[in-house]
Amino acid sequence: MGVLQRQRAGDRKSGGIPFIVVLSALCAAVLFAAPASADPGLQLSASVGFGHFAAGAGSPRFAVVPTASILLIGGEHWLFRCDDAVTLLGAAGGQFGVANTTTLSFGARWSAFNAGAGVSLSEYSLPLCGERWCARVRGLAPGVDARVDAFLPGLLEGAVGLSATCGMLWFVGGDSVWSGLSARCALGPIVRFPSR
Repeated sequence: MGVLQRQRAGDRKSGGIPFIVVLSALCAAVLFAAPASADPGLQLSASVGFGHFAAGAGSPRFAVVPTASILLIGGEHWLFRCDDAVTLLGAAGGQFGVANTTTLSFGARWSAFNAGAGVSLSEYSLPLCGERWCARVRGLAPGVDARVDAFLPGLLEGAVGLSATCGMLWFVGGDSVWSGLSARCALGPIVRFPSR
């Protein structure tokens, strides 16, 4: 029985990376598939958020969330965005955990403000507690994510600002320690790099 559970866990673990690669490739295809005549603007951004991650029966934990983003600017006020965020647990104590989340989102933009929401897929290795025991769990989880960026026009020509993000992941699995929705919210500085 234990061998079968380890084999199933190994299958999920080895099958996780290709799903993330496929989602990243889809993200790149969506962002770069616009026709050349449309002349879309591209924008790169990087942020580091600090906040809380809540999952399982335990209390929420402090999380550090570095994020890299590619925005495809469509029209005057629309954007498509691909985010890759890494949620890191353990900076304030406790066991180390990581969740790498890729999000495809659609939103609105102005010169000093972006807002968007979309679907995500996360590959995780996290210490979680259920009602009866705690264990490290690994796998894939679908989710949703929302993000708001506000930039300061007077600081480095509007390249620096604040980013706020909240997301939920749906942990499922009959043999897992815990199943349910997790929540992550973070706030931190952002820097954007326009392509032109």
